[in-house]
Amino acid sequence: MVSPRRSGTERTSVAIGWVLAISLAGAGVRFQGQVLFSRYQTSDRSTTTTGLKYLPQLQLGYPLPWGFVNADLTGQLDWPVTGDGSQPTAGWYRALLRTGGDTWDLQGGLQQINFGPGRYLRSLRWFDAIDPTDPLQLTNGVKGLRLDAYGMRSVTRIWLLENSRDLRGLESIPGRGKTPEYGGRWLISSGGDWGITFHHRQIGAAPGAIDSAAQEWRLAFDGAVDVGPGLWFEWVENRRDYSGNFPGNQEYFLTVGGDYTLPLWSGVTVAVESFQERLGSWTDPRSRLRVMAVDVRLPVNFTDTLSWLTYRNSAAGWTVSTWSWQRVLDAWIVYLGWIHHTGSLDRLPSGAPFSDGLYLALIFNHG
Repeated sequence: MVSPRRSGTERTSVAIGWVLAISLAGAGVRFQGQVLFSRYQTSDRSTTTTGLKYLPQLQLGYPLPWGFVNADLTGQLDWPVTGDGSQPTAGWYRALLRTGGDTWDLQGGLQQINFGPGRYLRSLRWFDAIDPTDPLQLTNGVKGLRLDAYGMRSVTRIWLLENSRDLRGLESIPGRGKTPEYGGRWLISSGGDWGITFHHRQIGAAPGAIDSAAQEWRLAFDGAVDVGPGLWFEWVENRRDYSGNFPGNQEYFLTVGGDYTLPLWSGVTVAVESFQERLGSWTDPRSRLRVMAVDVRLPVNFTDTLSWLTYRNSAAGWTVSTWSWQRVLDAWIVYLGWIHHTGSLDRLPSGAPFSDGLYLALIFNHG
């Protein structure tokens, strides 16, 4: 009898099951999780969204002669309560194996990869979609291998990733889903933190391009220094090899930011960040997107923080602002935010904002 062929999801579940069966025999085991209750209501009360999210996390660890090996399995269960018949969903949020020693770290599976000093309008948002206003800082993971090597004042990272047809980060063209993507990053600390990053992938068709596929190369430089105020930048160049004079063959991103804590009350931190995206040539004055972000945070006491975060595109004439209050206790986080926008919105580097409305989140951490 021929056994039925398992799907990719089934094979992943079977592999994880074997990892659990073998590991539980003698591993150090830790179970923890987060429960999120959220409710969002538009300002005109026409739409109300309520939901529950649970992130159970199982961590298994073994000491080894050269270092350690561990597994991190985190699920994601969502129960939307929207009144439109939405059904609960379940899946993996993170599922990875990791081993390492004093000077290196290797991990493979569904994991999070992010880097760069940018906070709000990140040019180096290549593989994640973190929303600065999200109290849980949740983001999609990527499937692949990642190796970190640590020097005295430097970190070298290389990765090999699944070529995804889904758009990630600032991507506007999907991958072909065939040949794996690869890249690397080198970070050195010398009077600040300075990084150089590259990435290569095969991509599919782009709107307006003649070819149905092309190669894409990314090169980035970034840096961060503290000279009283903190200062940082991220610069990215994307190059593609579509035939003809396709304007999307060159794409540029630039993020410049800084922050400073004013000696007022318990310390008011003001951060400002600007973002530009251009096609064809960096010297071309036509800008496809130009956004400014301002973040003001006031810690009221040890548990409460007030903040105001606004995004502004003066050329397009829109503004998105979030006023929020957050209380952090031992096991609980309470978040209340009011979101307001003016003008018509185009693509935001930090993700699509909510419509005008009130957002409440209650988070419970266990374990």
